[in-house]
Amino acid sequence: MAIDLPPVMPIVERLERSEEMYRKVEGATGVCWMLIACIHYRECSGSFKRSLKDGRELKPKEDWELDAIRSLSDWMKKMHYKGRPDSMGAMLEFAEKWNGTGYSKLGRTSPYVWSGTPSYVRGKFVSDKKLDPNKVDEQWGVQPLLKLLWARHVVETDKP
Repeated sequence: MAIDLPPVMPIVERLERSEEMYRKVEGATGVCWMLIACIHYRECSGSFKRSLKDGRELKPKEDWELDAIRSLSDWMKKMHYKGRPDSMGAMLEFAEKWNGTGYSKLGRTSPYVWSGTPSYVRGKFVSDKKLDPNKVDEQWGVQPLLKLLWARHVVETDKP
């Protein structure tokens, strides 16, 4: 029961248009702007009126940038996360842990990371601790979005 995901390039291009905002959060947290953009898409379709942490609507006086910095910083402190996720693998691991490890605990592929790839077919938590094994995620996962952003923005140099 596969579904058709929306075209990916308009999403990637929309995220790229907000690069400056994401880079401000990167400067304060050390988390790559491309990963922040992907998480932002997953949590709230990239709306700057909603929190990066959980997609909730921000109150009128709340600032998206400050909320994102606080959310990432608090989470990294809570998880004792050291360093900077600077490789594709490290960023995908970061994204999966950010979303929660419920899928891996069940031996399942996380749609948060892998939706839109051959690695994910179906199965999605529809609420806390309630997995619907037939539910198909309707958003692109972090991996295909990050892969496209990476290809468009990272220049490999001095690699054998």
